[in-house]
This record gives sequence, structure tokens and C-alpha cells, in this order.
Amino acid sequence: MVLTPVELESKEFSRAMRGYNSEEVDKFLKNVLKEYEALYRENKELKDAYSRAMQELEKYKNLENTITKTLVTAQKAAEDARKNAQKEAELIIREARLKGDELMAEAEEEIQKKRADYEDVVKKHQVAFTELKLFLLSHLQLLEKNEPDSSEEDSTGEEEEIMESSEEV
Repeated sequence: MVLTPVELESKEFSRAMRGYNSEEVDKFLKNVLKEYEALYRENKELKDAYSRAMQELEKYKNLENTITKTLVTAQKAAEDARKNAQKEAELIIREARLKGDELMAEAEEEIQKKRADYEDVVKKHQVAFTELKLFLLSHLQLLEKNEPDSSEEDSTGEEEEIMESSEEV
């Protein structure tokens, strides 16, 4: 049975002839009552504090669970983001290499075209040069035929020199 300070204070005992000194008993009971009242109050306060502490503890446990879940989610999201970034980087690098290879192939093709064009120009130049030389030689021969005989000896040497130089080209 739990006694409250009020019950202790209101408790009355029956009187007997040869009992204890009632003043001493009353005085002692008052002291017990004061001590018991203080202990009762302290016990109630401690129970209330314990209850509040348990509520706070429960709140912090819930907060800890929430933070743990958030951390796990954040770590997973960070890992996913890192993986996605790595995949995207690899894709960008692959595309850049393909584009680079494509540009290199185009440049190589352009170089081949320019070489072919250059070789065509060189050939055309050689053909034009040879044709011009032949044209000039044929006209020189015509001129020499129309010239008096004394210069025939000189022109034959010149013709041979021109022919030799055209063969070198």
C-alpha cells in the first residue's frame, strides 16, 4: 500500500492507557511526515523527469533513424550521381573520339584530294610546257626554213640545245 503525505498527516491512532507518550509520537510522526513528503515530492519529480527524458530519448531515436535513412539515401544518391557522371564522361569521350576519327578521316580525304589536284596541276603544267616548247620549236624551224642558208648551221645547234633541255623537263 502506497502512503501519501496527506494520509500520514491525517492518520489517527487509538489511545491506550499505557501507550507511548503522545507528544513524542506526534513530534516523531511530524518529522517522518516532513521527510516522507520531501521524498514523495522528489520521487514524483524524478518520475516526471524520467518520463520527459524517455520522451526526449524516443524523439532523438526517431531523429537518429531519420538522419540515418537520410544519410543512406544521400550516399546512394551520391554514388548514383557519380556512376552517372562517369558513364556520361565515358560517353562524351567516346563521342569525341568518334568525332575526332571522323574529322581525321575527312582531313585525310581532303589532303588526298589536294594532292591529286596538285599532281593534276603539275601534269597539266608539264603538258602545257611541253606543248609550248614543241610549238616554239616548230615555229623556230619554220623561221629557219624561211631564213637564208648561212644561218642554218647556227640554228641546228640551237635546236639541239632546245630539244635536250625539253627532254630534261
